Order: sequence, then structure tokens, then C-alpha cells
Amino acid sequence: MVAVFFVAKRWTSPSYACQPRFEICQQGEVALAEEGATTELTVRNNTFTPLQGIAMLRTAGGNLSFEINLLPRSETAVVVELPPDFLARLSPGDNTAWVALPGGEKMDLVLAISGSFTHLPHKQNAARRLAPVDLPAEALVSDESWKNFRTFYAYDHLPWAQNAPPLKSLDQPHVSVPGLQVNFQLNGRKLVPVSWRCGQPAFHLDLGGKCYKKLYLLVVLGKSRRYLLHGTADSPGSPWIAAITAFERSRLAPGKASRQLFQPEGSLDQ
Repeated sequence: MVAVFFVAKRWTSPSYACQPRFEICQQGEVALAEEGATTELTVRNNTFTPLQGIAMLRTAGGNLSFEINLLPRSETAVVVELPPDFLARLSPGDNTAWVALPGGEKMDLVLAISGSFTHLPHKQNAARRLAPVDLPAEALVSDESWKNFRTFYAYDHLPWAQNAPPLKSLDQPHVSVPGLQVNFQLNGRKLVPVSWRCGQPAFHLDLGGKCYKKLYLLVVLGKSRRYLLHGTADSPGSPWIAAITAFERSRLAPGKASRQLFQPEGSLDQ
């Protein structure tokens, strides 16, 4: 006797989860210790083999070694000690870094530090390393011309008709950023507009060939996304509203670093 079975097939879309072999990120910020500081890193091993050995953290022109002992498909927290001279080279905000794992793979990392600079010695050291960069006078315009920077004119689109100029509410000579110890000196009620409506979709600032580790920029946005060049309140597919790119003019190794700014969540220094 031969039994024949008929099996009904139902086609479904498979689900995939693509993960990198290893992952690493900072938990919290760099914290002060009795000597120097410490930072906690979370390392995840997504492979089926152990990750054991000495890893190296490189940032601010220095190297720090730490040990990793991680089972397959697991994660762990690692505390890395930063000596005082190493801490002195870090900048307020985010610091770019990378980690070389025991197997030789390199992973990018960002080390955030802000609270440490509220202590006087670190605050004074950071202040000595900051230098203001003046905006060219010919590029500055009065914020009372803000209606010319917009895609839509305010008087034709309520309820934005009564909005004040962007810098009117500040009414102060400078703007400070908590945790960064950075003061932005304002040029009165003048700013540099970036908008295709005023014929300037991008602004280029020449740093005069000087070498800087980090640039702090103050970007003023309107309350409504209808002020913005990229996206509107009805187009969530465009979450970023501006991009900043720093170009390195080096004959040996020219490069660039870019950062996208988001709203309404905001972007604080990177």
C-alpha cells in the first residue's frame, strides 16, 4: 500500500537580522577618578567564537590597553582608566576614537566628556585650548531679514506670521552651552543665512590653513520645520535639516569629516 500525503505550502517573507561581528559603545560619559578618569565601554561579541586578549583604545593621540574576555554571543562592560595626561588632551563634548580588538579588527568609537570640565583645573585647561573663529563681516546680515531665508513667506502662512526674528529673544552678547564650557560671541543681531531663497544654499568658512582638533558651531533653527531647507513638517522622510563638513587640505592624506544635524531632537556636539 502506498500512502500519498498532500501538504499545503504557505509562502511567508523571511526575517533577517544582520549584525556586525563585534559592537562597542560608551556607557555614559568619562568620569573623574582619584587620578585621571575612567570610562565604561560595552563590548558585544556576535560571533560563535570567544573574544579574548588585549585590546587597544586610541584617541587624542594616545593609546590605552585593556583586557577583554568575552564568551560567544555575549556582551560585557569594560572599565578603561584614563591617566591625567591622557585626560588633558580630550576636548569638551565628543571625541573621536577607535578600538583595535584582539583579533585585529578596528571599530570606531565616540568618547563623550562634559562633566569633568566643570572642575577648575580641567576647565582652565580647556579654556586655554579654545580660540574664537570670526565670521567674515561681508557674510553677516541682519536677522530682521529672516523672511527672505525661508521657503515660505511668513505673512502668507499662519500661524508663523507673528514669529519674531531668530536672534531677538537672545538679547545677550554671547551664548554658552552647558557642559561644553564654550561661549559663542554674537555679532549683535547679525548672522550668516544658509538658504537657497537668499542665494546661499551653503556657506564656506576658510580657517586660514590653521590646525584645529574640533570646531564648535552655533546653528539657529526656527521653531517650525517649515523654516528649514531640508524637509517640512509633513515629510518625515527627511529627518535631517543641515549638514556640516570639515575638509582637510593635506597633500599626503586629504580627507573630510561630516556631521548631519537633526531636529527636533537636536544635535549636541560631535
